[in-house]
Amino acid sequence: MYGYVLSHGIVNGINTWKDEFSYDFLITGSEFLTTSAILNNVLINDFNTDKIYYFYSFLALQPLPLSYFNYSSSYFNDVFQPVLFPGLYYGMAYNPWAEVYSAFGYMGVILLSFLIFGLLKFFWFMYRRSKNIWSLLFLMLGIYFAFWIQRNSLGSIFAYLRNVFYPLLFIIFIYLFI
Repeated sequence: MYGYVLSHGIVNGINTWKDEFSYDFLITGSEFLTTSAILNNVLINDFNTDKIYYFYSFLALQPLPLSYFNYSSSYFNDVFQPVLFPGLYYGMAYNPWAEVYSAFGYMGVILLSFLIFGLLKFFWFMYRRSKNIWSLLFLMLGIYFAFWIQRNSLGSIFAYLRNVFYPLLFIIFIYLFI
């Protein structure tokens, strides 16, 4: 329905979606099935990417956009889609598990699971420990991270965290200064 609303407006989009509704599209166009298909095809084809690209994702934590470093968070989609899904001409969703598996294999999957758990635990601990304005920062970072982790590349997730972290940090410093 989202695509219909964007292309036809709210009322016309909902009516068009309702009139053209198809259960086939509901299944084939579902994001959770797309991300599962990405992981499945990466595993079946033992698709590999360069390890260094995965580490470039950490550049997204800096206040500068990734394009400043001639890097894009969609690198994994740009690499796997032409090989594994050559008939699709639109960008697919990301799968962080497929991304890390393609770079580091099962050891990468294990390390990513510890990274996810550790970061969520850290954000929760810092939120509970901070009894002032800083708790807002850790709460927002934890919520964003928990929401986006299963559907984005690591670079995208870090970029989302960056987009929350630096403005909130700026607001907190202004608040503390005043």
